[in-house]
Amino acid sequence: MSYVVYGRQDCNWCYRAKKFLEQKQEDFRYIDIDDDARTKAFLVSKGFKTVPQIYLDNEHIGGYTELVAYFEEGSYGDNT
Repeated sequence: MSYVVYGRQDCNWCYRAKKFLEQKQEDFRYIDIDDDARTKAFLVSKGFKTVPQIYLDNEHIGGYTELVAYFEEGSYGDNT
């Protein structure tokens, strides 16, 4: 499983999402949208107005709150 966290350096929720995944010992890639205009345009085209936006294997999970809920529900271990 591969997580991607799209965020910004000045975003507390982005920081929390990264720390949460680190604590869960999950591999993830962090992309700062301020450093990548193409990625920023992609997120805007999807209608996202806030960060973080988190994906797992190209499936959108949501932001920090949805990430935590995803783990609480046990969905992270479901391979179906």
